Amino acid sequence: MATPHVRGILALVLQLDMKDGKIDLNQTLAEELLENSTFKITWHNAAVYDPIISAYKTVKWGDDAVGSGLIQAVLVIHNFMDSYG
Repeated sequence: MATPHVRGILALVLQLDMKDGKIDLNQTLAEELLENSTFKITWHNAAVYDPIISAYKTVKWGDDAVGSGLIQAVLVIHNFMDSYG
């Protein structure tokens, strides 16, 4: 589900990038912007209510389940503007 969100955020960055008539955005820069503009998810479990058993249970996941974290679109744009705006 992240792909449409990432694409939309990068489309906004590209729109800003093209204002000076040249394109600075490339794959490396895009990855850096996205990875450095996230809310890090540092916990590896959560209590989740299961209506089938009518109780809470603990759901656990590994580091690979959340990638670099939750992308903060405003921070991506801000970080791009600080570097190239």
